[in-house]
Amino acid sequence: MHKKIIILAILIISILIPLAAVDISYNGLSHTSLATSFDGGDITHYKQSIDLSIDMYKDISHLFIQPYVTIAKDESVSFNIREAYAEFYLDNIDIKVGKQIIASGQADALFLTDIISPRNLQDYVLTETPDLKKGIPVIKGSYYIGDYTIEGIWVTQFSPTSLYDSSSIWTSLPLILAPSTTVTMSEPEMPELSLENSEVFAKLHYFGSLINYEIVGGYTYSDEPHISSLTVTCTSPLAVTLSQEYDHYPVIGGSLSTAVGPVVIRGESILFFDKAFSSVTTTFAPSAVTEEHNYLQTLFGVDWKLLGFDISNQYMLSYIAEHHDSLVYQGRYVDEFSHVATLRVQKKFFDDRFTFQLFTIAELKPFNALIRPSLSYEIEDAVSVKTEVLLFVGDEEGLYGKYKDNSLIALSLYWYF
Repeated sequence: MHKKIIILAILIISILIPLAAVDISYNGLSHTSLATSFDGGDITHYKQSIDLSIDMYKDISHLFIQPYVTIAKDESVSFNIREAYAEFYLDNIDIKVGKQIIASGQADALFLTDIISPRNLQDYVLTETPDLKKGIPVIKGSYYIGDYTIEGIWVTQFSPTSLYDSSSIWTSLPLILAPSTTVTMSEPEMPELSLENSEVFAKLHYFGSLINYEIVGGYTYSDEPHISSLTVTCTSPLAVTLSQEYDHYPVIGGSLSTAVGPVVIRGESILFFDKAFSSVTTTFAPSAVTEEHNYLQTLFGVDWKLLGFDISNQYMLSYIAEHHDSLVYQGRYVDEFSHVATLRVQKKFFDDRFTFQLFTIAELKPFNALIRPSLSYEIEDAVSVKTEVLLFVGDEEGLYGKYKDNSLIALSLYWYF
């Protein structure tokens, strides 16, 4: 705790000393949220966070720092910095160096080409959208020529997705072995800090009056590990240890959007070359090996209005080349083709003080879904409250159906300053 206080004090002092020499602005957010389960009414989630965003400008440079403090359900206090980078503006060129969040693509709540910055899933679906992406150490250069922007991105150190810990209500063991099997998951080894293990990307943006598109390619790590091997530690009853690794592979993809009258049409695709999958057999002596398969994801989306409601529909198709029935991805057996659909409906009422939203994301085979209606009320300027229901339904072997017993009611208070 003393170390955190010292770090925070150093940060504040480092900000205050140069204030006389720069233009500075800041804003912040205090966010308190809690959630209770349908069964028993237990408080399953509580968090309070205070974010501060600080911008400092000179003639051709910009320094941005975004520290935040979080108080969790167990009263533990954590301090971190979401982004901290310096940006330099030259003729037709911008250079940004430091911890930053890189976004890509057109998809809503689905991640195809948006793979450069890893995700923060420590609270899973309770994670707020601004907190969903993690800052990573990046050197990025942008070159502007007419309606085009060309970017080169070097991620100097790999950072994985932050997952929930073993005590979380969202933790579940892989659905690949008999329920009576005792499964132990080993921690994946982080890649060594080296030039060979860094990540590189190139992006081309076009912003036109009729169409916007983006092409991205690179050599990246998977943000989540795959099962690399299986070791039987006991045969009666069966107990196994699953080892995990991160995979390094090339990718290429792109996205576009265009307006047809009042309707916005979006598309996005990405191809992973030689992506690692696990091949798991469940015989008397189970085993797991790593196989490389090309993996394609493609999405089609439509945004439109009806009776004052803003509506967004999406459909995503995933395809695994050279598929067979023993392939495992994200802890469960996968089909050659998989299908996901989303629906978002939103409308503001009473001078925009009330906002109703319904978001649904569903796997079509096996059918399972997260249904998430919410209602927000702006108490006064920059102060609002939101209540929502998170309802998990469908097949228990699905990504969302397995959380049927974790359906929640959540309440959040936001105070912007």
